[in-house]
Amino acid sequence: MDYVKMRAIAEELDAFAERLEGAWSVEIGPSGPVLDPCKGRCIRKDPYIYGDSVPFGPWTVETSAFRRYGKAGD
Repeated sequence: MDYVKMRAIAEELDAFAERLEGAWSVEIGPSGPVLDPCKGRCIRKDPYIYGDSVPFGPWTVETSAFRRYGKAGD
């Protein structure tokens, strides 16, 4: 695949990536354009709720320590 064609496909993928959740990048590799999450940071999309222990790299974040947003007086 020639570079001009790969660049055109990469531009289309980039426009598509703008609508996706998370951080995405488009790279042109030896086999053509690739669309993978930025540096593997958005691979897992597990649902968590307030109060869960959430893994974050080598750490665990206790979400119960965060302030909850709500109405005044809650």
